[in-house]
Amino acid sequence: MTFFDDLLARVFNLVESLVSAIERLVGTNFINSFTRLLEQVHSAALLISVALVLISGLIFNGKYGMAFPWLIYLVLLSPVIILILSFWAETFHDAIKDLLNANRTTISNLAYFRFYGFFTFITAIAIFLYAIYTLAQGSFGPMTNYVVVGLLLLGLFYLLFSATLFNPELLNIKEDKESSSGEDFVTLFAFPLPAMLYFQKIISRILIIIGGLCLIASLGGNELYVAAGVGFLVGGILYPFIVYIIFILFYFWFSLLKSFLKWSRNN
Repeated sequence: MTFFDDLLARVFNLVESLVSAIERLVGTNFINSFTRLLEQVHSAALLISVALVLISGLIFNGKYGMAFPWLIYLVLLSPVIILILSFWAETFHDAIKDLLNANRTTISNLAYFRFYGFFTFITAIAIFLYAIYTLAQGSFGPMTNYVVVGLLLLGLFYLLFSATLFNPELLNIKEDKESSSGEDFVTLFAFPLPAMLYFQKIISRILIIIGGLCLIASLGGNELYVAAGVGFLVGGILYPFIVYIIFILFYFWFSLLKSFLKWSRNN
């Protein structure tokens, strides 16, 4: 039996080495580097988008101004409105960071997060491989391009999400051997909400950048790209406000349960 015990131990050690290598690969440095990259692109994308919204609006006004005389006022005010909303969105980024820091949860063991992180990482790799396979088929076209871009964005999100699962302290989740089953329950079922808080800035930046790319593509005269660009741009700017409200509304119940559990432990 000693032979089989040693063989099984070696297999388990091999799997542990693989998981540890993945943890190092998608550690905090990975997600911080990606965030810094988005920060560098975001400012340029926002300012270019503001200018393109004004240009596209003036073109639209030339086409439909007779039917909608009020359109010119909306077009001229749009850059001011976008920049003011962007200012308040930036303040909400800081408010959301403080909100995340103020809501710590505990879990008795990180095994679940390591397992879920490993599974999420494998899923991300599978999505990337499927995107490459789709490209290798050679059936290029608008629909195929959209599918591939969507797959790459989904794979990137899963990769970033796995980084937070391997490093739950990013979500203000602390390992505590004295954490009760009730506190573990709150952490396991509520952690998508702090994850939403953590990723809101990244998602907001990505939406704004996609909006800028769509608006650049609209210079060819495609009105659908204009609509998509404005939609992504406004969605990216408003995303922090939406996330803040969603967290307050839904995390209230978990916070109430945490307070009850804390009171029970103290008594």
